[in-house]
Amino acid sequence: MSHPRPARPGGEDFSIRTRTRGAVLLIQPAGSLSGAPVDMVRMYLASALATHLPPRIVLDIEALTGCDDAGYEVMKASARQARDSGGRLIVTGGAHVLPADHDLDVLPTARDALGELTPAG
Repeated sequence: MSHPRPARPGGEDFSIRTRTRGAVLLIQPAGSLSGAPVDMVRMYLASALATHLPPRIVLDIEALTGCDDAGYEVMKASARQARDSGGRLIVTGGAHVLPADHDLDVLPTARDALGELTPAG
């Protein structure tokens, strides 16, 4: 099921789409992850981390047009929280916006991450 959440912070289009595949949650933000959208993503990730135990989350950032330091910090903190809860957060499609020295769990595509997080059976 897909749930787009459009917003226009600062006049720029930003949206978040979510869907589930079994116990895995896919979150797909689109637009620039800076300013008000950082708080939106923080809220989505906090909710996902609290309700999906253990958290298995794919954050597909392929459609981001940019990401500031605050956006990157939200991703890092959420990944750390997922690990601390016995789960995992995988970031996909983000080579164009992540710093070269990032320390996130990254795979090339959402399909790769969904395959890795979805139990066989």
